[in-house]
Amino acid sequence: MKTRIMLVDDNKEFIDELNAFFSASENFEVVGIAYDGVKAVELFSNLRPDILLLDLVMPQMDGFSVLERIDKQKCKVVVVSALSQDTFVTKAMNLGSDYYMMKPVSIQNLSDRLLEVLNPPVLKQTAYIANQKHLVRNSSLDEKISNIFITVGIPAHIKVYHFLR
Repeated sequence: MKTRIMLVDDNKEFIDELNAFFSASENFEVVGIAYDGVKAVELFSNLRPDILLLDLVMPQMDGFSVLERIDKQKCKVVVVSALSQDTFVTKAMNLGSDYYMMKPVSIQNLSDRLLEVLNPPVLKQTAYIANQKHLVRNSSLDEKISNIFITVGIPAHIKVYHFLR
């Protein structure tokens, strides 16, 4: 049985890429697409997806407001956003997000993380983001390096961050 996924992002090109990838996947079925938070909340209550893939910066209603308004009990929420400051990551996790990824993302890597969120492996390595008790699964070298930089307080938006990484 395929995992039912709902895509929410105001970037139509990104949504088109995700939709094409997940529609061709043997693991996922795209059941809904929304380009703003208001439509996302409306669709979510009707569709009841297994996974909600959510951006934070959208018109009409942001992703934080979406997280506050939906029932996350039977759904995993994965935030994919360009916002990389610790406060945004922490707020998303505190509002019930199960995983947080920073754009740009590899769609294959995103798919792997979605499967991991659905079926968590035994964690061999963990990292704390912003001294919170939210565990982030490390799987690729790039993610490990990014998590170290976040932990020591190097913001991702400065040029030196990308050079060091």
